Amino acid sequence: MRSPPASPLPAGPGTSRGCAPTTPAPGPSAGRRPSPPFSPESVPRSTGASKPPDGTSSASRPWTAITPTTPLPPPTYRPTGVAALLGRLGGTPRPDIELRHAEQRLERYAARPGDLRFFGGDHLLHTDLNNTNVLVNGRAPQGDRARLVDWGWATRGASWLDAGYWVIWLIASGHAPASAERWAAEVPAWHTAPAEGIAAFAAANRNVWDEISTADPDPWTLRLAAAAATWHDHREAS
Repeated sequence: MRSPPASPLPAGPGTSRGCAPTTPAPGPSAGRRPSPPFSPESVPRSTGASKPPDGTSSASRPWTAITPTTPLPPPTYRPTGVAALLGRLGGTPRPDIELRHAEQRLERYAARPGDLRFFGGDHLLHTDLNNTNVLVNGRAPQGDRARLVDWGWATRGASWLDAGYWVIWLIASGHAPASAERWAAEVPAWHTAPAEGIAAFAAANRNVWDEISTADPDPWTLRLAAAAATWHDHREAS
């Protein structure tokens, strides 16, 4: 197994290059669901961290990764289910396990040392909302249509950070920054974020993706770097 690099984000959709400090997370192989860095029982099922609602395997239920190339019925592709999922995650107690701290992960990337105070907190975060880590089921009950898999980058930090990470992925998928932030505003924790903290987070993530895309200039890393830069520019102009 390759050791995780210093980068605070995984290699790309469907892979795990990083993890909680004490739990290496290998990249998933075809046909195998990634394992979280803690037992499914340690996170309530309402977060979608383990199985679909009836406990069956994902292969027997219509849980589908959101990807630009996946044909999905229109109601399934809407971000509403993801917003509801992140809302539930925000109310989930943090498991009593060792997790990397958000301010530690972003320490090298913050524009100013004082910005790190915005990122700290005691909430469970997923932080890797790439397309293949978000599964949706258009036949599930309203408000319970999304699941998160691959908890290799589970983190402890401010409750609103996952909504911020989601903004970048929404922009990379074609949303304008204002549209992406409107979806983030559907997550209750987003409203606890100070404007200065959001700007600091956007700046840090621009530096993160600049580094990643320079070291590994694949189309997807360049797309995320452009999205992070677009969001940062939007915040600077606000």
